[in-house]
Amino acid sequence: MAKRKKASLGCLFWIALILLVAVVFLLNQQNIQAVLKDTGFLTLFQSQDENPEDKVTIVYNTDSGDNQDNTKTDVRTGGDEVTVRLDDDTQAEEPEQEQEQEKPEEKPAVNNEKPHIRKAKLYFVTMTENDEFELKSVTRSVNFKDSPLTETLFSLLSGPTDNEFNDEIMNLIPRQTRINNIYIKNNTAYIDFNEEFRFNSLGVFGLTAQLKQVIYTVTEFSNVSQVQILINGKTVNYLAQEGVFIGKPLSRNSFN
Repeated sequence: MAKRKKASLGCLFWIALILLVAVVFLLNQQNIQAVLKDTGFLTLFQSQDENPEDKVTIVYNTDSGDNQDNTKTDVRTGGDEVTVRLDDDTQAEEPEQEQEQEKPEEKPAVNNEKPHIRKAKLYFVTMTENDEFELKSVTRSVNFKDSPLTETLFSLLSGPTDNEFNDEIMNLIPRQTRINNIYIKNNTAYIDFNEEFRFNSLGVFGLTAQLKQVIYTVTEFSNVSQVQILINGKTVNYLAQEGVFIGKPLSRNSFN
């Protein structure tokens, strides 16, 4: 009987203790939860993600209103989640292509070749005692690079120098005469003048004298025996209306 009384008393003691703990827990429940939360005790039993990387959500803006923000990309973050907002017309902007660099302009090659010098015999005109035109030659140094005949004729068209003019040397080729082209074929020099070469204020005598100036000067070249006069690229039969014939190649013998 004594053992049963002791057992009963023991059970009553534990029941009373449990009830006391329960009553204390109920009365201090809020304080206990606050303490557990502050100490992080509850988080020890929560499952954690294996890859705690931020989640990204992409939202495409398909609105076509006029009040769209000019900003191409809007990023909002909240906790571990990132929301990216893209306009539909800029979903995949291509990288700007590199502009082609302009190549530096190539400078034209400079011809450093020194000009050649030729002693040229030019034919001008003097007046005789009988008031007739007579050819008179002068010798000049003519500089040229690849066309001595052309440079020689340019020198002839430039007229006499001051010293030559003082010696009463004249040029009867019209001042407005220009050379369009010159080429040599089969010992014949083809010289293309402009229209001004056809007219001379001194008439037939002036036209004949200017033809002699050209033909005698050109035939000083060893590879030229005769000259064909052209006017603006065409063969004409006569100079002016006086009837000086130039329809075929002329030589020095043509004036004898």
